[in-house]
Amino acid sequence: MPALSAPLCTRGGDDAVELVRRIVRAQWTWLNARLDAWIKPPLSSHSLKTIEAASRPLVGLLAAAALADDRDLQSTIVARLAPERGYPIAGALAVLRAGAPHGAAMLGLEPLHDDCTRTLTKLVATPPRAPGDWSIGTQLGCKCELCTRLGRFLRAANEQQFEWPLAKDRRAHVHGMITSYELPVTHETRRTGSPYTLVLTKTRALFTRDATERATWMRDLAWLGENANMPRRTRAQRK
Repeated sequence: MPALSAPLCTRGGDDAVELVRRIVRAQWTWLNARLDAWIKPPLSSHSLKTIEAASRPLVGLLAAAALADDRDLQSTIVARLAPERGYPIAGALAVLRAGAPHGAAMLGLEPLHDDCTRTLTKLVATPPRAPGDWSIGTQLGCKCELCTRLGRFLRAANEQQFEWPLAKDRRAHVHGMITSYELPVTHETRRTGSPYTLVLTKTRALFTRDATERATWMRDLAWLGENANMPRRTRAQRK
């Protein structure tokens, strides 16, 4: 988009600039609809990679909007990417990193930088998981009887294993939820009795994931601090 927009905006006159604005807004409408689908729970590792890969197209739209002097669209896009409004922090940081060569001022990314800094500061300040804390805070999208019971097991800090007599189709639903949400929980069927018993066990991967995630938060927060002085728009430019 920037490669297309630059010559039109610099040599094409007002009509060309308006054309660029319309094209960029149409592209944002298309991409925003896909962001809605990608961030819908359960947010899998594949979805997260797709969201992070969208950072370059998003930066392209922000750069094209800057060329067309469409600050309103920039503000709309940046607000959509705010972790405080539910956008994945990893996706927001990917946009900041992809946009760093252009400068925060040109792309209007200052609010996103501040939002990510606040979000990560709060996350880093939370206490680390205690050695015996087996709770999993994932919120399941399904509210059926089975998922309500599964949710209680996941949230239980002192419960690592749960034996659950269930018919085949009900076991399949629980299996599907655990797989979809990529939960650190094994699910094995003990094929004795009637119905068979589903044995759920929280694994040590829970602690490994938490430690890895916390280390990532700290690295990302440090990067934000190192890049806090990227060129920013003056108050007059914001107006």
